[in-house]
Amino acid sequence: MSTTPDTTQHTEDESALAHVVSAPERLVQRLVPADLPRVLANLVEVAAWTSRDGHWQEHASFLLGTGDDHWHVVDFSAPLASEVVPRLLGLPGFRADRLLELVGSRTERVVGLWARTA
Repeated sequence: MSTTPDTTQHTEDESALAHVVSAPERLVQRLVPADLPRVLANLVEVAAWTSRDGHWQEHASFLLGTGDDHWHVVDFSAPLASEVVPRLLGLPGFRADRLLELVGSRTERVVGLWARTA
């Protein structure tokens, strides 16, 4: 029962988020608190990954994409999520409605929540 995104799964929006699930494992890493300011400064995309393994909060993660093509994982139940969520909600155009739709999800998928516009 892993809370790390399975890179073999397909996404809800295949065309927009295919790069998330096809990213080599070396480009997907857990976010540590010391790296949060740097990741947020270089943020280009936010997605959420949900699992069919169990309760939503314990089996779901934020995926924070940075300009260097890395994805930083923050589990919804991780203490760091309490710092990440308010910052994500402050992003212009962040899809909080989509995030709320994921509550109780038992489907394994990746859902886009925000992307930097040019």
